[in-house]
Amino acid sequence: MNYIPNIIDNLEHISCNLKALASHVQDVNSDTYDNDICSDLSSIASELNNTVTTIQDFTLTNPEPLANELLKLSTSIGQLSSTFSNIVTECSDNNIDTNYLSLVNNIVNNGYDIDNTRMLPMQIIRANNIPKSFPVVQHKKLFVKGVWEELLFFLHGYRDVRILQSKGVHIWDANADPEYKKLHNKHLEDYDLGPVYGCQWRNFNGQQCDYHHTNWPHCDQLQDIVNNIKNHSLSRRLFMSAWNPQQLDEMVLPPCHVSYHFIPYIKNNVYTVDLMVYQRSADVMLGLPFNIASSSFLLLLVCTYCGVSAGDVCICIGNAHIYKEHFKSLDKVKEATNNIKYTNVTATVTGDISGSFDQFIDSVKYQLHNYNVTNTIKFDLVV
Repeated sequence: MNYIPNIIDNLEHISCNLKALASHVQDVNSDTYDNDICSDLSSIASELNNTVTTIQDFTLTNPEPLANELLKLSTSIGQLSSTFSNIVTECSDNNIDTNYLSLVNNIVNNGYDIDNTRMLPMQIIRANNIPKSFPVVQHKKLFVKGVWEELLFFLHGYRDVRILQSKGVHIWDANADPEYKKLHNKHLEDYDLGPVYGCQWRNFNGQQCDYHHTNWPHCDQLQDIVNNIKNHSLSRRLFMSAWNPQQLDEMVLPPCHVSYHFIPYIKNNVYTVDLMVYQRSADVMLGLPFNIASSSFLLLLVCTYCGVSAGDVCICIGNAHIYKEHFKSLDKVKEATNNIKYTNVTATVTGDISGSFDQFIDSVKYQLHNYNVTNTIKFDLVV
């Protein structure tokens, strides 16, 4: 019976941790995400595992019926332990700041110095369950309006930078500047970005952009994807590319996020779509948080129109780099990270889904919930 005191002690520890967890769950119910929840769950899982081991040892040396009852308790506690461990993993995976800052640290500590950057090849960043936890960074305030307006700019197939400027978005101004074009031998009008992202998405290899087409002259890649998803296709070919070798020289900037693979499947009897993005080059400090949110908005927008469930977003990066100019602000990032009080941010996308996809795009609006970040960290655009 020497095992009984150990079992009692372990169960008492579990009880205390469950009480602490209950307190943190109240924070979650008030829309506050607390990293201590994961810590509490980890501690509980550890205590449960210890208790399971103790009970199993006891049952090997003691007769029925007490051994049988303890064995039942052992099985139940083992199941709880597994459940808690899964919750810990899910909580950690859904925190985009944790994944993002892990990538930053990996580049800083293990990267290779090339030109004016520190680079690390073949990196992956993932955001799970977009509808329940929208991946917008919280260590600094993200220019969400710019993310959204640029995405709509692409979805319309536009190339005229004045359209973005009229919305108060100037993220493409440096690339549209006449001096930049002259330096890079781009023979375009002052306002023209060339056949960039959206032109390829909606009118691959075509020339006409900047207005709606009843029928695009060339391949409307995105419309084909939407049609398939709307019909609950399980095709492995729902793929959209912005990389067009025939028109690269006409673009002010070759595409960084090169391709989008929409991946449909049935999960718990629900038609669900994930999105995998290949990004050949990522400015990690300035551009990548933008790209993560933009890709997630794209998946949410397409799934909303099609009336299906949005799943996860995974970005595979060929060249993940931090510019040397950005190193001076890394301390600010670390300081901000240590002071974050996370909130569970969600996003909703609404619009008229009764008509065509283009009509939906014309009407679509977004709203972020519980995004209360005010801290700003400035990184200059390097062109």
